[in-house]
Amino acid sequence: MSPVSVEPASAQPAPAEAESPARPRRHAWHAYRRQTAFAGYDRPPRAKKGRQKKTASEVIADAFQQAEERDRAAEVEREALVDKARATLKQANVAFNAPERGEIGKTFLVEAKISEVLTRPELSRKIEGPGKIESAPLQVSKRVIATLSGGEAFDVSPSGPQSKFVSESDITAWTWQVTPKSAGDDKLLILTFDAVIKVGDQIDNWTINTFRRSLHVEVDWPENASQWLDWAKKNGENIHWIWVTIILPTGVAFLAWLTGRRSGAASGDDKPDGRPGE
Repeated sequence: MSPVSVEPASAQPAPAEAESPARPRRHAWHAYRRQTAFAGYDRPPRAKKGRQKKTASEVIADAFQQAEERDRAAEVEREALVDKARATLKQANVAFNAPERGEIGKTFLVEAKISEVLTRPELSRKIEGPGKIESAPLQVSKRVIATLSGGEAFDVSPSGPQSKFVSESDITAWTWQVTPKSAGDDKLLILTFDAVIKVGDQIDNWTINTFRRSLHVEVDWPENASQWLDWAKKNGENIHWIWVTIILPTGVAFLAWLTGRRSGAASGDDKPDGRPGE
């Protein structure tokens, strides 16, 4: 008996399952992350940073420190600019007269002259004012400011800073009229020279030298009525101390003496002459 072959109920092949199109690997990775996120297999948690929020006092302290650092940097930059500007100064000489004595109300002349070509002895011979002639080296810029000040002891005209352009070949001169107002020793006259320099975008004054000279100021007492009147007109603002110290006490003493003399004369007239026989 021949074997009987049993065929499957359906001889037709099973239909093939629909294949999904291939996706890039990154999509598969994202899908894997979505599937594992709920199971707690997501990327490890980020470590907490050690930086903590600053307090208000710490913020203020940091702001002050940053401001100081900026100020220091600006100061260093300015010093570098000043040094650069000072390197452009030229060498010159200055000569001036320094009176050693004066009299209240009597005006005298103070001169100062600068030259880039004359020597100090040559420049000193150009000074015509009274007193001792002094000279010194001086660094100058294109423009120099000269100031003569005497405080409350002197009237100085012109007063305040006097600016002039410095000539490269000629003499640059300043002249002041000085009148003493109070007597005494060590009355100071101060002569200052400032070079006008450009520091960055700003114009600045740089003090290059200062000369301080003391004077002995005397009181020149008048000899007659006309000189007294002229002296009083010139020294009207200072006459109060003369009134208090000399005129007023002298007047009071004279008035007391005159009153006493009149009183004595009046009492003498009331007495009898005392002659006998009358």
